Parts: sequence; structure tokens; C-alpha cells
Amino acid sequence: MNTFLMGALRLWTPFAAVALENGTKTIGRWKLLVFSQGAVCLLFSFMFFIDVFGFNSSMRSIGTAAVIIGYTLESGLVWIAYKLYTTELFPTCIRSIALSTFSCVSMVGSMATPQVTYFSKYWHPTPYIYTAVLAGLSTIFAIAFLPETHFVALPDTIKEAENRKTLYKESDSEAFLPLSKHDKNNEL
Repeated sequence: MNTFLMGALRLWTPFAAVALENGTKTIGRWKLLVFSQGAVCLLFSFMFFIDVFGFNSSMRSIGTAAVIIGYTLESGLVWIAYKLYTTELFPTCIRSIALSTFSCVSMVGSMATPQVTYFSKYWHPTPYIYTAVLAGLSTIFAIAFLPETHFVALPDTIKEAENRKTLYKESDSEAFLPLSKHDKNNEL
């Protein structure tokens, strides 16, 4: 039953991703990743504080709902943003190697993470703080290091990936308009 409910909660995420991808030019991959990881951090932190301070059962029910929403965000929107980012950040010549590396690291994390629940035997809020800290670090690193890749041409070479801002003028919205007939003739 739990698997059915979690699958039903994740059902909306592909539709949300398609709507965000096609319906708006203001929400890109960076904002989607930062928002969803930040929300996961806050939701799991909320449950951590409920567990640490030993609130009543009604607060625990609200905290459980927060954790379920956090899990849905993590497994839905963050996964979509992660897949989009790994395909768009790396140049074509090393993209498959980068995707394979991230997939392997992700699998190691997927195997190690369920083991964290065993630490709750020693201190019950451990899984909540573990998830909140990892989501918080992910949010901080995304803010500090990741560029926006929405409406930016994919880099073909490593040099293009290193000079992404100067080559593709990420802040200039006119950089991605189609070439006019006059520009095409001058290009030849």
C-alpha cells in the first residue's frame, strides 16, 4: 500500500516538469533544483524538530505529511532537474562519461541511504537530519556553482563548457533568437 501511495504522489511530477518546461521562460533548471532541494531541506528539518522536541501526535502527523511531501519533491522534481542538468552541463565529447559517473554515484547513494534508518535505533531523528543536511548542502552548492542552462545551447567542446557565459551570453535574451535572413547571408 505504501508503494502505491508513493507512486500516486509522484504521478504529478512529469506533468509539472512539462508544464514548467513549455509554459514559462522564467523558471529554469537552476530555480527548479534550488527550490525543490530547499523545500526538501525545510520539510525534513521540520520533522527533525518535531521528533527532537517530542511534540504530540497531531504535530507528528503534520511532520509525517511534510516528510512525504519532501520525499515526493526529492524523487520527482529533483530527479528531473538532476537528469536535465547532467545532460546540459557537460560538453558533448564527455557527456556520456559524465552521465555514467553520476549514475554510478547515484546508485551508491541509493544503496547507502536506506541504511541510515538503522541509526534511528540509537537516535530516532537521525534519518531526518541526515536528509535535511544533504538537501541543504545540495542547495548551497547549486546556488554557488551551477549556472542556468534553460534556453542555453549545449556545449560541444570542453572549451565551450568552460566559457559558457561568454560564448552563449546567458544573461542576454537576444542571444537565442533565430538568425534573420540578413544574418544568415552574412554568416556564409
